[in-house]
Amino acid sequence: MGLWGAAQAIAAGFGGLLGAGAVDLARGALPDATAFGAVFLAEAALFAATAVMALRVISGRGAAPATLVPGE
Repeated sequence: MGLWGAAQAIAAGFGGLLGAGAVDLARGALPDATAFGAVFLAEAALFAATAVMALRVISGRGAAPATLVPGE
């Protein structure tokens, strides 16, 4: 399976578990449709944040330029 496959599987499992738990908690205080919408909106915001982080990693912005130092 590999390390990345295992990490993805664990993240998907925890994501489903935490999403279901969040909906259950929200349904205690909100109507069903509003609770599902609120959890979906929170998940969408987290997805957008991870997409921004991934774009920063891919583009290499903010990284110091690699230079060779004599004697190393």
